[in-house]
Amino acid sequence: MPSGGRLQGVLELFRNEPLAEREEEEALASALGHQLGRFLERLRNERTEHTRDTALLTPWNADLLGLFVSDAQGRLLDANPTLPRMLGYTRQDLGEGRLTWARLPPAAWRATSEGALRRLREDGTYHSFEGELLRKNESGLPVLLGSGR
Repeated sequence: MPSGGRLQGVLELFRNEPLAEREEEEALASALGHQLGRFLERLRNERTEHTRDTALLTPWNADLLGLFVSDAQGRLLDANPTLPRMLGYTRQDLGEGRLTWARLPPAAWRATSEGALRRLREDGTYHSFEGELLRKNESGLPVLLGSGR
């Protein structure tokens, strides 16, 4: 069963009676083999995708890092459970838009954060930098900020 230029397996069909005309049977076996090959290729791709997705979710679900997803305008769209907890916020605060780039950095870090957002809008990324975020109680939390697509 060829698929993607590779041999996936061998399909054998047996009959109890010999056939004089084999073209029809060979065409059926070829079509069946082709479909099975495509199925196996899709299955392998799904497994590869699942493995990649699991690898990406491991740091997101670990309780080691506060991670978030934001848009180029500075709205935090999602965060792993660690980030709101570290900052003293709840998932509800996140959902209601209380965590934004405009609100989180203290005044001394706003210019740096705005520059990072500008680079994010222009280039789609920015280099990591040490900064500080404000907790809900207004105390500072030293952080390493970075981005990626």
